[in-house]
Amino acid sequence: MVVAITMIGAFLRFHDLAQVPLRGDEAFTVLYWARQPLNVSLTQTATIEPHPVLTYAIFHGWGLATGTSAFTMRLLPALVNLLGIPAVYVLGRRLTKTAGRAEGVGLLAALLFALHPFEIWHAQDARNNAIWAGLSAATMCIGVMALEKPSRQRWTLYGLCAALTANMFYFELLFLTTFGVYVFLARRRQFREWVMAALPAFVTSIASFVILQGALIASGSYAGTIASRFDFNLLLSTFLPVLSFGETLPADVSSALWPFIILALVAGLLAQSKLTPLSPLQRDKGSQDTMDAQHPGELRSKRLFLPIMLLLPVVLFSAAALRFNIFTPRYLLPLVPIMILIFSGLVIGLLQRGWHRRDVSRPLSASRLNRGIALGGIALLIGWLSVTASTLNNYYTAPAYAKSRDWPALTEYLAANVSADDLVIQLSVDSAFGFYYNAAADDIALPGYPTQPADEIRAILAREATQRRSIWIVGQSFPDWPSAGIVEDWLQTHMQSGRAGVAADLNYRQFVTWDVAPGETGNVLATFGEVAELVGYQVFLPPAPSGHLTVWLYWRPVSSSEKPLKVFVHLLGEINPQTGTPLWSQDDQFPQDGLINTDSWETGRVYRDIYTLPLADVPGGEYMLHVGFYDPDTNERLTAGESDSYPLRDLTVNVQKSTK
Repeated sequence: MVVAITMIGAFLRFHDLAQVPLRGDEAFTVLYWARQPLNVSLTQTATIEPHPVLTYAIFHGWGLATGTSAFTMRLLPALVNLLGIPAVYVLGRRLTKTAGRAEGVGLLAALLFALHPFEIWHAQDARNNAIWAGLSAATMCIGVMALEKPSRQRWTLYGLCAALTANMFYFELLFLTTFGVYVFLARRRQFREWVMAALPAFVTSIASFVILQGALIASGSYAGTIASRFDFNLLLSTFLPVLSFGETLPADVSSALWPFIILALVAGLLAQSKLTPLSPLQRDKGSQDTMDAQHPGELRSKRLFLPIMLLLPVVLFSAAALRFNIFTPRYLLPLVPIMILIFSGLVIGLLQRGWHRRDVSRPLSASRLNRGIALGGIALLIGWLSVTASTLNNYYTAPAYAKSRDWPALTEYLAANVSADDLVIQLSVDSAFGFYYNAAADDIALPGYPTQPADEIRAILAREATQRRSIWIVGQSFPDWPSAGIVEDWLQTHMQSGRAGVAADLNYRQFVTWDVAPGETGNVLATFGEVAELVGYQVFLPPAPSGHLTVWLYWRPVSSSEKPLKVFVHLLGEINPQTGTPLWSQDDQFPQDGLINTDSWETGRVYRDIYTLPLADVPGGEYMLHVGFYDPDTNERLTAGESDSYPLRDLTVNVQKSTK
């Protein structure tokens, strides 16, 4: 049965493993843990990102052995996280020593771990969180086995596993400390063995921290990795639902769950503290159940395990979160097996009470009560599994809960549209962009950090604007950064807005210099009245991913008109049944969106004029682009030769492209 449950867990962890693009932290792992030389990772990356030596070494070695694709890098945490399934099964059996419950608690706990959305989310994440979670559960399991049947081999194995786990994630020291407190309180005669076994884990991980990150902490420059510190309300309303069901539930549903989770945990702990003693008929001489019943101290020590392992890590972590910005549920990921064990014990206990052989000496009402209790256990399990299923469905299928942005769609668009003399500026610093970006233009992050001075940012932009044909900005500034919006405002003020749109869910925008380069224009294509010459155009095909067509027109004024004229760019085709005309899409505006006017523009100078035509409602087919000038008061058009418009070019509209 455990093998079958493990196979289920493996399927869920391997399903679509590389389908979703890498998120920023994952891309950072690939670029700076796996692909970078190990000595560079340890001397540069590790000094700003606090992880133990072993983390960098294992990911680097794994990358050398398997490659650094999204699939192979996610495969490592997915595989190691599977250790948690047999570990919680063994823990469930060994911590539940009452007749008939042990196997049920172990199997249910294993199943819930296999299905756990938060574990699966991290197991499909190229980071060390899921590795830590799997190893931590295995370490806890081996520790319990060593306490139950002490031997040098078991304590040695525990020490090796503890050292491995603590050197994958520093926060494991909180859970090792908690286990040590439990040993001291409940199994004091074995405390010395625990100390000797756990000591290498503490020494090596602390040494790693002092060597790699000691200067960072000592200088006071490290505040943490996220924006929040300890908040008791968040501990209840966010941590409990996330550690129970993951992060892919609607916020209102998630925040409403925490009272029920607390009730289930409290009921589970109370049920464990009042385990029904075995009756003489249930005892089998020589069985482990009988041994526990004959040694009340053994049973009491087991009752202490889950409460201590649940509560003390939270206290220690909260104390650390008073100083550092680390208050996020993933740093308490090893609590998941503990919560699962408590819940599994509660459910199996309720079911067992209702399904045991009815005692004829008890009144019928008592039996009915027990049946009701069993139904309550069934309802509780169904509810838990239903929320889990909903969360998993959101994780795998709902775009609103996508793990990462669709950086490949954006970088593919840029690769097809930027040139070597362009610059791409990433507004929101995200390593995933760098992982997928492979275009001709240079790329930088600006602002490079939250407190980068505004004058420094503007100086960089001014310098780059003189050296580049155009500057692209992608993504969106972090709104809580003091430097947010500076790049956008400067470009909007000093350069002309070129192309703009959305690739998947990511913004991009091009800015070009106001001066038109000689290579952009050519011969006179058309003359409109005695006002303007069309000396060039660009139609950017295929249409933008967000479903619009961008057209650049180049005007050379011949004279000034009596009053401002508008320019039209029309997409014409078969008769449009909605309008009864051949017009399907248009963009009409004053030149340069009103920045210049035909009654006052400078004759002889070439102006770049940019138009955007929406194509979302345009069916696939053949069309023609027409341009011209008209008087907005009378709608009278200027003539271009013998016509009142100039046909720029034929155009094939593809339905899929226009509606993407």
